[in-house]
Amino acid sequence: MEDVDILADTYERLAALIADGKTDEGLMFLRERFTQLPEDVQGKILVALLADAVTSEAGQIDAIASIQKESIAALEALEIMKQSISI
Repeated sequence: MEDVDILADTYERLAALIADGKTDEGLMFLRERFTQLPEDVQGKILVALLADAVTSEAGQIDAIASIQKESIAALEALEIMKQSISI
């Protein structure tokens, strides 16, 4: 019964924080409450947070790759212009 109470309270408070746009505060609250949650819920939360982190990192890697491709294209264009001027 205690697990149900802590889950319900955590859910309600976390949902209110997120609804108010206070995501950072919500994550802090979740960190504070984490060890009080049942182990199976802790595991599910960790999996969700890990998946989010991997997705975020993948997006950053894609952005870096795109910038690198654009930089290479710009350098190639500069080289072509340099060769045209030298002729």
